[in-house]
Amino acid sequence: MENNTYILKTSKEDLSKVMKEIERKGGKVEYKSPILPIIGFNANESLVGDLQSDYKIEYIMEADEEGVLLEEGSLTSHFTPLQIMPKVDHVKTRNAGCTGWGVTVAVLDSGTTMDFVKEKYDFTGFGSDPVVNHGDIVVNIIKRFARGSNIVSCKVAQYFNGIQLLQVLSGVDFAVNNIKADIINLSLGFKPKKPCLGNNCAICDIINAYSQQNGVLFVVAAGNDGEEGSIRCPGNAQESITVGSISQSPKAVADYSSKATPGIKKPNILTAGSIYYNGEYSEGTSYSTPIVTGVLAAVKSRKPLSSSQMKDLLYSTADDIDQPFHHQGFGLMNLDRIMEVISDGENNSQIEGQGES
Repeated sequence: MENNTYILKTSKEDLSKVMKEIERKGGKVEYKSPILPIIGFNANESLVGDLQSDYKIEYIMEADEEGVLLEEGSLTSHFTPLQIMPKVDHVKTRNAGCTGWGVTVAVLDSGTTMDFVKEKYDFTGFGSDPVVNHGDIVVNIIKRFARGSNIVSCKVAQYFNGIQLLQVLSGVDFAVNNIKADIINLSLGFKPKKPCLGNNCAICDIINAYSQQNGVLFVVAAGNDGEEGSIRCPGNAQESITVGSISQSPKAVADYSSKATPGIKKPNILTAGSIYYNGEYSEGTSYSTPIVTGVLAAVKSRKPLSSSQMKDLLYSTADDIDQPFHHQGFGLMNLDRIMEVISDGENNSQIEGQGES
């Protein structure tokens, strides 16, 4: 009988028993979460059936679904090395004294060649050097807005697709517990086989737990599937800052930008998603995400705000672009307003959460 990779969540009391049962019956535990009773393991269907019948399993699912980096196509042109459209003016963060100094940002992506990234780790088994330039683009966007931030690369993708969930989870654990990252950028996503409510899949559960218990900000791409109900995980996580894209006309959601189902305020925020990088055009929520990451890193270096306060600042200053909440979330990121609040020390209104009013 063929083996597959699975991931499950059980009770803390049963976790060690489940792990011993897997090993005893010829399976192999390949991942254990340090924060929740979640494990990834290799086994056959018969062993999985035994676990479901013998223990209280909250959920169990195949983990060999492949994630992707969230960019859309490219074409050749001749522009400056990095241009964002519509323009999001990074000079405003620097003029406000928001440089990113003292803030650590972990980028879980395809690796990077950039010399300004001093720490580079690999979770793919292929080494930390990149094969595709997706990670290079992401770290350059973050650096543009938070020049002084400490960016750490955690390579979890060898190519644009085929990303393994257990490798991403290992990267998340490392970024939180070893790097002590303040912000984690995830310009990637997994398409759940059944609808995810933001707290019923392993990667969403773990991100929610680290956000609540460790105060880490997770900035996550919404996805490029365009349709309603197409937000990719971990963009469905209730605690993630899920970023969608606007079209080059800034009053419309980009056609490709993933949307939630009615009643869910996801993505949480929108910003530009079209770029030219070294003469090549690309678009996608992959590139909207590091813009928000860079802005948050810049702000955090000047104002030691909690993660909930950072979200409050981001969401309460956004511009409503008159789109449904499950298309635009709180609206379009307004960098001018964010810098105004930081400079003036204003106290913004409270955010009610994801549910629509």
